[in-house]
Amino acid sequence: MPSCEAIRLPAPRIRLVSRPVRRQSLGTNKRSRTAVHESGHAVIANVLGYGVDFATIRPSPKSNGVPACTGSCGWMRPANVPVRDEVLINLAGELAAGKLVGHKPPCERKYCEDFHTAWGLCCSESDTVYRSVRQLETYYDVAWDLVCKHWPVIVDLAEQLLARERITGADVVATVRRHRGG
Repeated sequence: MPSCEAIRLPAPRIRLVSRPVRRQSLGTNKRSRTAVHESGHAVIANVLGYGVDFATIRPSPKSNGVPACTGSCGWMRPANVPVRDEVLINLAGELAAGKLVGHKPPCERKYCEDFHTAWGLCCSESDTVYRSVRQLETYYDVAWDLVCKHWPVIVDLAEQLLARERITGADVVATVRRHRGG
């Protein structure tokens, strides 16, 4: 049965495009890792109560002859979003990608851009480097627990993202709701 995806056009028109959704099983290739990464951000943002506008994956120029993939996730950040929530959402992407390949990534600032952003947020809230490190480690463990708890939802959403390369906030809400049994 085909599903419908809303495609944004210049306001106020919205056009519905119907196309079948083929499930694609996740592998550990770069495209799958990127889909899981972006799905991790989207699901955890939704679980924490924030709206998600979209998540995408797309090919990017080859790096040293290896096909590469990049992605993005747009979630709705209110002006007063707590640092804790923003850090958890930032960490969720790379932690989900790590879980896909079977390990919990190290909690290191140099590991990826999302960790670097999370580190900067923790530094903005703490008065010492020691407190910032402790805070980041605490948030890291909380984010890992959230990713593990919501892993089936993240995988389901990643499979949709692999099939269509773009999912909407409505897709995220529907997937989370389906897994919660509502």
